[in-house]
This record gives sequence, structure tokens and C-alpha cells, in this order.
Amino acid sequence: MMSFMKNIFDHEKIIEVRGKGLFIGVEFAPGDWAYKFSKILLKNGLLAKPTQQNIIRFSPPLVISKE
Repeated sequence: MMSFMKNIFDHEKIIEVRGKGLFIGVEFAPGDWAYKFSKILLKNGLLAKPTQQNIIRFSPPLVISKE
């Protein structure tokens, strides 16, 4: 999964990746890229919420261990 995430974050349509800790936001170029990428992520088992038309928001699950 991590190699998949590294490949996504290197994509030409990504403007900025920002966040703190496990809360991450990815800003995309104008268009419906956030929606398209959230669908790709879902197909790969990662749930992400597209917000503000060009941003995907990640947040940690409510059940998470230190490991």
C-alpha cells in the first residue's frame, strides 16, 4: 500500500500535500481530479473524502493502535 501511496503523491495533478500527524489533505489541480482519485483509492482499499472540489482529506480510523 505504501508504494501505491508514494506513486499517487508524485502525480502531476497534485499541487500540494499538507497535514499534521495522521490528518492529511491533498490538493489537486482544478477539475474533478479529487473525485477521480478518491475512486481509485477506494478500489485499492483506502477510504478518502473529496472536499472543496479539489481536495481529498484523509483521517485516521477511530480504531487504531500504536503499532
